[in-house]
Order: sequence, then structure tokens, then C-alpha cells
Amino acid sequence: MRRIGMGGDRILNGIRQERWFLRLDATFEDSESFFFVTEYAPKGDLWTEMARRKPMPSTDALQFAAEIIHILSLLHDIHRIIHRDFKPENLLIDAAGHLVLADFGIARAFGAHPWESDTSSTSLFSELASGTIDMPVAMEKQEAEENEKHRTRSRDFLPEATRKMCGTAGYMAPEVYAGPSYSYPADIWAAGVVIFKMLTGKLPFGLDRELCTKELFRRTVLQPLEFKINGVEVEIGEDARDLLRKMLEKNPEKRASAQNLKTHPYFLSIDWEKLARRECPGPGMEARRMKHYKKVHVAIPVGKPLDRSGSDDAFISFRWMSPELQEAHRRVRIIPAADNVVNPGRSFDEEKGPKLENVAHKVWWKVKRVASMRFQ
Repeated sequence: MRRIGMGGDRILNGIRQERWFLRLDATFEDSESFFFVTEYAPKGDLWTEMARRKPMPSTDALQFAAEIIHILSLLHDIHRIIHRDFKPENLLIDAAGHLVLADFGIARAFGAHPWESDTSSTSLFSELASGTIDMPVAMEKQEAEENEKHRTRSRDFLPEATRKMCGTAGYMAPEVYAGPSYSYPADIWAAGVVIFKMLTGKLPFGLDRELCTKELFRRTVLQPLEFKINGVEVEIGEDARDLLRKMLEKNPEKRASAQNLKTHPYFLSIDWEKLARRECPGPGMEARRMKHYKKVHVAIPVGKPLDRSGSDDAFISFRWMSPELQEAHRRVRIIPAADNVVNPGRSFDEEKGPKLENVAHKVWWKVKRVASMRFQ
């Protein structure tokens, strides 16, 4: 559990400049919990919006689907990340009505693509130029390396692959259940499930989160995709059906990528450059603001601070605060108060800046969200 928390922290910190991902402002911990201080999405999440408008009107579903595909394109093609828990609850709606992807707790980041960091060709040219090897030997060596790459690709499907079975019931791709490994297409499948549910109000393949793992596996892997709910054909356009067939393709090697999906006829009316710049109001502008968040003082009990003196704890670097938040809170006047709760009254050193516990409360009080992750 600790390892998951740290992974999510590093990923969020690495992508915090992307407006389509939930921004991380600070992290800290006490003797019992990890805390993430993130931006606040005042209009709730896509799951709530889908439940309120079931099924969702086709125009709004198209706009949400386009933002989902754009988010996946950024996630996969730019940042080399598999989310592994892509679902409506993790798609928040910000004040402008746009989606932001949250919860990177079980995400897997790969860094650069293997072919971008591969130095084998450069090495061969250097050896040829220096006379270390001749052309026939170089060609034989290159062929052996290509064969090894092909074997790796065949064995793992993609060089960037993971084997851990994780996710949320109903949104997990067939290869996540069946193994031996899976990659970016698993997120495409999950996004296909989200779009299917937006358009029909139900999960595909007769899936239900209450089903046992064995039945979920059987239906996901074996049951064909149908556009029927309780035996009745649903009213979905042919372009939308074709899009869902490409996203919910059982074979991950044949499943469309996010970049390819952008050219699908279903998205013919979408201006992707305009969408990327967020020049239009988001499709969630009509979403209801979450009214149960109040601008009130909240005292959050926390455990005892950790003594870091002489510590070899693997998470000694977990405490972090964004430069923007540090600057903002250097200007905040703090007055003394109790020490056993997160409270804006606790003092801080002007040179060192505020304690992260104070920052967490201040952000919470300004209608931001503090997410805690407990561990054993």
C-alpha cells in the first residue's frame, strides 16, 4: 500500500503542469497516513453526471468522449503512462466543465519508449567506423538484435507492459484477466466501457460490479458486444457503434489507439486543437456543483509527526510542496493555535515557509480536497 502511494505521488508530480490531469499541490504524512493536497474539482465527477442524466444526450456524450480520448492520448503518447483504473469516478469535472483525470495510485509510468532510447544502431555505426567489425558481422549482429526485439514484442505484446492484475470490476480488459501482460490498450478498453455506459446507461456484455471474478472474466472474454439492454436494441448511431467496436475489441493488438481514434468519423465535428487549448466551455458546465463542500473551518485530527532524525525510511522524501503553494503561503499570516490538529492557526518560520499540515488545512478551507491513503 505504501508503494502504491509513492508511485501515485511521483506520477502526479511529473504531470502536474498538464491541465487535463488532477494537479498535485503538496504531499505530507503523519505516523498513520499519507496525505495528498490536490486541486478541487467543484462539479463532482463523471460518474455522478452519468447517473443524473442516464443515458446521456448524444451531443454531450460526444464532447465528453472527445475529452476522454484526448486525455488518453496525452497519457499514453506523451507521458508513457498506463492508468490501470480508468473509470467515471476518476474523471472529475473542473470549474470550466472540463474533465480532469485523477487517482494515479496504481498507474504505471514507463518513461521514454525503448526505440527512443535504443543506442544499438549508433553503437554498430561506431564499431564500423572504427574498424572494430566489418560489414557482414555488423549485419549479422543487427539481425540478431532485431530478432530479440521481435521475440520480446511477441512475448509481452508491447515492450511497455505490466503484469499485475488490478483495476475496477466491469472496466478491466480481457488481457488484464487472461495475462500474461497488458499495456496501453487496457486503458482504451476501459474508456470504451465508460463511453458505452454514457450512451446506454449500462455496462457492456451484461457486466455488473457485483458479479464474481469468474463470471466477470467469462463475460468480458467470451461474450460478444451487443447494443441491447434487456433484449431491447438501444438507439446509438452507426458511427458510435463502430467506435465502440474498435475500443472494445477483444484482441488488444487489434484495438485502436487513442491517436487513431481521433480520426474516427464519430469525432468528425471535433476540432482537436481547439479542444486541447480548452477554448470552448467544457461539456460539464451544466453539472451540478457539489453542495456538500462548505467554506468552513475544519480541524482534521492527525497522528504524531514522524521523527526523521537518523531515519532510513524509504519515504523520507514524501513531503513536498509546489513552488506556487510555497509562494502563496509565505504571505499568509498565521496566529498560534493547538498543535494536535491541522489548523490554520499554527505558526511557521518565514524562512522555511509553512508546515505542510498548515498548508493542507488552508487548502481544505479554501474548498480544496485532501485525499488520505491509509496503510498497515
